[in-house]
Amino acid sequence: MIIFIFMKRNIKDGELGGIALIGAGFILVLLTVSGYFIGAFLGKHLGSEFVGGIVGTIFGVGIGFYDLYRIASRVIRRYDRIKAEETEEVTDEVKATEVEIDADKEILGNKYINEIEEETKTAIEKIEQAEKEMESALDALKNKEK
Repeated sequence: MIIFIFMKRNIKDGELGGIALIGAGFILVLLTVSGYFIGAFLGKHLGSEFVGGIVGTIFGVGIGFYDLYRIASRVIRRYDRIKAEETEEVTDEVKATEVEIDADKEILGNKYINEIEEETKTAIEKIEQAEKEMESALDALKNKEK
């Protein structure tokens, strides 16, 4: 069941995590079987092969699950570390992009401000020229009337 969870998580370097979990499964089986045989051997010498086999199997399963838990914890920590590194890389890329966007906005903003300033200067110059023309036209009219 744990193997399927890791397959769904799509671990980077997932082959290593999968191999570790498959290995842990084999170790669980190996410890269970060897626990039975060791328990049966000891039980045979102590008087009850059946009880020794049961006790050995229980110890083997317990040790096997502990080992499976230990290996799965390592795989999960590795997965979390890889995800944290990927998230940090993406965050850094996003921050760099935001800085570039701010710089582009500043450049574009300055460009438009400069264009507006130039248009304003041109408009002021035209207004001043029109005022001068109006003053000269008024002077010409005053001179005609005299």
